[in-house]
Amino acid sequence: MAKLLPAYLLLGPETGKKEAFVSDLLSSFSGEPEISRYYAFETPPEEVVSQLQNGSLFASERLVRYRAVDTLSGSQEVLKNYLTSPAEGAVLIMESDQTSVKSSISSLIPKAGTKIFWELFDNQKSDVVIGFFRRHDYRIDSEAVRFLLEMVPGDTNALEEACARLTDLFPPDKPIEREDLEPYLYHNREENPFTLTNRVLEKDLGRSLEVMHVVLERGDQNPIALLGILSRQLRRHLQYLRLRKEEHLSAEEAAGRLKLRGKLARKQFEATTRRWSVVELEQALVLASEFDARMKESGSGLQPLLAELYLYYLIERGGRLPEAYRTMPQHVLNH
Repeated sequence: MAKLLPAYLLLGPETGKKEAFVSDLLSSFSGEPEISRYYAFETPPEEVVSQLQNGSLFASERLVRYRAVDTLSGSQEVLKNYLTSPAEGAVLIMESDQTSVKSSISSLIPKAGTKIFWELFDNQKSDVVIGFFRRHDYRIDSEAVRFLLEMVPGDTNALEEACARLTDLFPPDKPIEREDLEPYLYHNREENPFTLTNRVLEKDLGRSLEVMHVVLERGDQNPIALLGILSRQLRRHLQYLRLRKEEHLSAEEAAGRLKLRGKLARKQFEATTRRWSVVELEQALVLASEFDARMKESGSGLQPLLAELYLYYLIERGGRLPEAYRTMPQHVLNH
């Protein structure tokens, strides 16, 4: 049994491996600890330290997960003072999806307690998908794997969740092909981030809001994650639009450049050229970056309202930014 440190700093976007590391830590406790979760953009360090220092009525050990610590500012004296004399039986895990944080935070944790979980390479993502289907006696062809990786966020948890849903839809006796996945990822009856993208690209505010509410109420996405998935999809449509409008490629050439092989995908990307301009999608991505920052700064209660406001500016105002946001840097467009 590994000796637990009083605190850890877990960085990076690879959620699946991060959760596996936390599971290993849990096995090192003498019993079942009480687990608390907080987000730095809504809970100050004082409350987190109070939770660590106060004993639990139900367990002798405590694990506190403090997420999004990249949003913290200041010298972090409260955390620094706590870690000079940490509570017995308590473990603090500070987390961020970023691969680095301010020195005022990283300096609090020794190297032995700092782990970076890097985003998987494309071949590693493919291995996750193929391995999942093999373990469940399913087969999936290479084109379907590539399409799934285009449409689903690339961390282990999101990929395996998507794969698990697909095994409920298809029989194991036939290989899953790209054409099988398109109706699920583009027009699935169960509302998901991709049906939200479809409604947004159709410039249907009412249906976009309905889909967003369904997804958020189901609890499998939070507003920040949902905005991130939508932004990634809009960025791909912007790439296609630039190829068509600025480089004057044909629809077939642009689809080939972005490796859009399915007929339905090509049809939907081409429809974007009739509904959106390059400027509108550029402004939509700049605005998404600003709203992402605002969401992280606000409490969880305000995040759904900010997401609604983003959809309004995106759809009803054609991506035009409020005056206060017009100074946003353009680098967010160039990823």
